Amino acid sequence: MKELLPQMIEWVRLKRPFAVARVIQTWGSSPRPIGSTLIISRDGEMTGSVSGGCVEGSVVKEARKIIADQSSKRLSYGVSDDEAWAVGLTCGGKVQVYLQAYPLENSTQADVWNSLQLFLSENESCILVSAVIDGENRNTLIDRNYNLIGFSLPDEVIKRAKEAYVHRKYELLSVNDIDYFIHVFPKRSRLLIIGAAHIAVELVQLAKLYDFETWVIDPR
Repeated sequence: MKELLPQMIEWVRLKRPFAVARVIQTWGSSPRPIGSTLIISRDGEMTGSVSGGCVEGSVVKEARKIIADQSSKRLSYGVSDDEAWAVGLTCGGKVQVYLQAYPLENSTQADVWNSLQLFLSENESCILVSAVIDGENRNTLIDRNYNLIGFSLPDEVIKRAKEAYVHRKYELLSVNDIDYFIHVFPKRSRLLIIGAAHIAVELVQLAKLYDFETWVIDPR
């Protein structure tokens, strides 16, 4: 999701309604890993990917209703006789996508997403926990000091979220008959480049591709 941050900020600035789709579970040879994100505007413009092109068209169609209702929906895709010619995954895997509307400015959930944008832009670690419930939009952000922003969470979910952050892994778990998707955002690793020589320019570009925060130190 980090790479989509500039586009999300721009759409929020323009007050353009959009939806966020994230891969929350995979089986077999899935085209994109858990945590992969796609954002879709009300006009059908999209950035990112949840399947490399296999099911994006279906997700975009679902997004229009989700945006209008300000709701959410869990979507499942795989290969079967009925869907292989429609939105099946040619790789033979299965994938679940959680699609939710980005909250409107006056929504109680706006603070969660606004804080997420702020933390990511300032390279602060955080954890986004989403209750995967069709029709609802329930998210909680856990900051670096483990303070909660948004809905309260069961103690077991908070514990598992902390463990997921330590291991740098996403997790889908069920607590009290509710599924929760834990999306971790660790602080970017820092690369120190000593000397502002010509090669430093190339190193900075390379480090950006691998999501490093770069510092160039030159004694001159």
